[in-house]
Amino acid sequence: MPTHNDEVILCRCEGITLGQVRAAVQQLQPTSLRELKLVTRLGMGMCQGRVCRPIIQSVGQAMFQDRSETRLAYQIPTRPVSFGDFVKADDDYE
Repeated sequence: MPTHNDEVILCRCEGITLGQVRAAVQQLQPTSLRELKLVTRLGMGMCQGRVCRPIIQSVGQAMFQDRSETRLAYQIPTRPVSFGDFVKADDDYE
């Protein structure tokens, strides 16, 4: 992979930098982009990869070029729900 600045942020939601990804690849040796995503949380933030997916896939293709699994699955973004909201909903049900 060409040399880039390790401080470049790949995933804004999770605050993951290129340097962190390189370190994870070196230390943990993931064998696919999916494994890299799971160990670094790339694309797992609030936007579910809608913003960073193209960058992540580009980096993944460079790192895992001899492997076929270089695309990430799309996830529907959700918003956090507190347990209190569930309790209120249960109280309203009765």
